[in-house]
Amino acid sequence: MRIKYHIICAAALGFCGPAAVFSGGESFIRDISEENAFTYQGMQYLIENDGKTDYIRVTGFTDGLPSELTVPAEIDGIPVRSLGAAAFQHCSGLKRVEISEGMWFVGYAAFGECENLEYAVLPESLREINFSVFEACSALTGVDFPACGETRIPNSMFAGCSSLRGIDLPDNITEIQAGSFQGCTGLTEIEIPESVISVEGFAFKDCSNLAVIQIPECVSEIQGLAFEGTAWLLARRQENPLVIVNGMLLDGRAAQGDVRIPEGITALCSRSFQGNAALTGITFAASVNRIGSYAFRECDALTEVTIPETVSRIGAEAFFPCANLRSVTIRNPACSFYHLLKTFPPGIRLCCDDDALFRADAQQYYQVESFVQENLTGDFDGDGEIGIVDAQLVLNAYTKALAGVDPALTAAQRTACDVNSDGAVDAADAQLVLIYYVKNMLAGIPAAWAEILAERSES
Repeated sequence: MRIKYHIICAAALGFCGPAAVFSGGESFIRDISEENAFTYQGMQYLIENDGKTDYIRVTGFTDGLPSELTVPAEIDGIPVRSLGAAAFQHCSGLKRVEISEGMWFVGYAAFGECENLEYAVLPESLREINFSVFEACSALTGVDFPACGETRIPNSMFAGCSSLRGIDLPDNITEIQAGSFQGCTGLTEIEIPESVISVEGFAFKDCSNLAVIQIPECVSEIQGLAFEGTAWLLARRQENPLVIVNGMLLDGRAAQGDVRIPEGITALCSRSFQGNAALTGITFAASVNRIGSYAFRECDALTEVTIPETVSRIGAEAFFPCANLRSVTIRNPACSFYHLLKTFPPGIRLCCDDDALFRADAQQYYQVESFVQENLTGDFDGDGEIGIVDAQLVLNAYTKALAGVDPALTAAQRTACDVNSDGAVDAADAQLVLIYYVKNMLAGIPAAWAEILAERSES
């Protein structure tokens, strides 16, 4: 007897669906000679040593494997610690599996493509779960998944489990990794635990019947297309083409025309506007500090973009390729990039400050020009717009001054926000900025500063 098992390079995986995992990549086959291999109730295993004690690693199966399998805690007094990569992959006779307490590690695709596997029970003793463990188990309806040493839902763990109706995620999970539930069309509801910080790309992609998703406030990062193809996202788009979660703009691919990012949004998630051919313009709120990778990829109707001073980070290929983008202005001289190459289309006009930290690098790829910083009346934060944030910032500066604290205003801020030209930045200026915002932005009534100042003087 010779045992063979496969380890497929993780680097070859694109996490674009179940088929990609088992058809892509180069297979490396290690042969284990029969004198080193053992069989127990249809399971093939090896006895290994960690430098201190012997332990068992399950490596494969025979035709004698029962349809309802319990992986024991030990065999002949030796603890069973590990399920090797692809140990039960393609085992069509397996219907139920329970892994006993004492198991530490479950390897890549350990139960991958077990087409008749209906239920699985995992132990609390697990320390690590590799990716794609249950991928393409199309009959899997449920998993008992307790809190254990593993704090991730690993990449593609349940991808393609089309019969999975629901799952209670452990309350110690911090990451839901890429493609972990992709293509789980049987899922209708999911509650993300309060412990989760990050939901990675494609995590619930193409879960077409997933209509209820409970996302706690602790989730501070959601990557591209995490919920693409779900009933939940479709419903949210119908409510508002800008889908916002926890202060992050998750999706804007249904938006049209010139779009204004609302105040309070701190980040644009990766791929948030990707491929939106109807997007003709974008205006960022002063609260935005991060633009995710591929955020505006292939938004071909964009021709010019101004990125405000508040944005400190722009991800990979954020505006690449945008076929008609000709001009970009970056107002933050300390803005950082994943890599300036391919952040924007090659050869575009890029305007930035003479002292911008990225200027020398940008000159390798773009036509770099200097911009003249204009002091727009009422524009405290220098983002080129006058809004409620400017009014609040003016009021904050006035409050500090009243309390005897130097508001540390720059010359440009003093010039822009002394609206009534009385030599002081105070509550009267804040009120004037707010009036300008309400008339021009909210009410849609064009009003120049001269007109507003004249009305105030008359009253």
